[in-house]
Amino acid sequence: MQAVNPDGSERWLSEPVEGLWEEPPRLSPTYDLLFLGLGALSTQDGSLVDLQLPITQEMLFTGPRLAVGANGQHYLLAGHTALEWALVQGKAQFGRSITWELSGLTIFIPSDSGVSADDFLWLFYGQSFSATRIAWVDGNSRLLTNIEAPLRDTRLVGIDRAGNAYLCGRVGKVRCLQFDRSAGTVGWDVTMPTGLGVVGSALAPGRLYVTTADGFLYALGDPFAGGTGDDRS
Repeated sequence: MQAVNPDGSERWLSEPVEGLWEEPPRLSPTYDLLFLGLGALSTQDGSLVDLQLPITQEMLFTGPRLAVGANGQHYLLAGHTALEWALVQGKAQFGRSITWELSGLTIFIPSDSGVSADDFLWLFYGQSFSATRIAWVDGNSRLLTNIEAPLRDTRLVGIDRAGNAYLCGRVGKVRCLQFDRSAGTVGWDVTMPTGLGVVGSALAPGRLYVTTADGFLYALGDPFAGGTGDDRS
């Protein structure tokens, strides 16, 4: 990882971080650490910080990584579990654990996960070999809702303050959905009239932006009257 100054000059260049990661580094709530995978680096000089994480052999098969919840807490995410931790005298000290107890269900490792501002663990499944799914689990490891849609190979765009999740398919016609956490169902499902292959997307207050591989930009507004968005290309 590399840090640059406001004028674009190099500030520091870190040693390699173990693993292959297709996600950006994440800042700690106090801005003194950077997380990428299981690596923690000092924002001052890019040096590696040994948090002495108690990673078990079993965890290594569940894609463990360090993350920061929307509630401002540190987490170690591993499979269907989120372990909350705090930095005490330079060492990660673990607190509560949130786990989706599957009870025999065959669910793959989530393609993304995190913790919401109101302390819910969310687990997103958007692989090409299974239907899209988001599960919400409360701080006491109780399943709140498990929403599924018959759409594969999707990307999670974002989650708003109400807990609604927004996702889009990455292949074929541009199709985006809202998962309504309070209702436990798909809130809306929109297919754009033109454009193939979603390559970029972003969630902003009142807007969902989507770009396609063949050069279309859509801005979807709420509400979706008649099942169509406010689109501009």
